[in-house]
Amino acid sequence: MKKIKIVLAAVICSVFALTSCSNDDDSGVGASIVGKWNPQQTVTSVGTANQPAEPYVNNQVSCGKDYIEFADPSILKNVVWNKDADGVCSETPGTVGAWAKTGDVVTVTGGSFAGTYKVTRLTGSELRLAETGTIGGVAVTTTIYFAKI
Repeated sequence: MKKIKIVLAAVICSVFALTSCSNDDDSGVGASIVGKWNPQQTVTSVGTANQPAEPYVNNQVSCGKDYIEFADPSILKNVVWNKDADGVCSETPGTVGAWAKTGDVVTVTGGSFAGTYKVTRLTGSELRLAETGTIGGVAVTTTIYFAKI
């Protein structure tokens, strides 16, 4: 009888261990696109073939990280770091546009990021925006990966 209780306890513990919560600390529940996002890399798919990822290179690596900011109310800022002749770094607001998000679609008007993007991932720390089009009848998808600042 004692062996049965031990085996039963081991089975119950195993069931709880195997069905425990996954790592959902950054699940994206309630995640918002509003905030500052640092571009990490770009991945382009032509047809069914993925091209190698292209890492984003900051304008002035020694100054800081370039970023885009989805600000309230619906303002998109593209901020670039620059170094002046004296070696002093400063944020230079780049193009400014407007944005709107409906479901998993973000539409940006004005500025250098103008276009329609599908949000393929949005968590508290990661954003992926994909833009799809065709070139010569072949589907091309460009996905930009961002990390939240």
